[in-house]
Amino acid sequence: MSVIISLASADDAPAFAQIAAQGTFAARWTAVAFADEIAQNAARVFKARADSGGIAGFIAFRFVPPAAELTNFAVAQNFLRRGAGTALLTYGLDFLRKNGVEELTLEVNVNNLAAAALYKKFNFKQTAVRKKFYNNSDDALVMKAVL
Repeated sequence: MSVIISLASADDAPAFAQIAAQGTFAARWTAVAFADEIAQNAARVFKARADSGGIAGFIAFRFVPPAAELTNFAVAQNFLRRGAGTALLTYGLDFLRKNGVEELTLEVNVNNLAAAALYKKFNFKQTAVRKKFYNNSDDALVMKAVL
């Protein structure tokens, strides 16, 4: 499967909210929250569109160079483990580097083993643990990558 990565628009917000709602670990933003994020000057949200035409996933960043935070990231269930997540993260990291970002941080649920493994492939290192960060239950791993 091939995907095309591009900047998201407010029109994509309902599809992103649906993808986030289906996922086990994505931040469950509403369509309004996605549209608000897309409109922020210090935010960039990218989408992956599958060659079949459907939205395969999204990735959202907040950044003020030289630092950035990955704020939300999900791949639609029917596109998992088909390269969309890797493509989104690769594209996002390239964008951030070209725009003066030197350091990217994120939080990932300690139980989200697939995401943690993906981040490690991109040289993210665990820097801390936030106890009971998710729903006052699951811990968050704080990870950082030097770009």
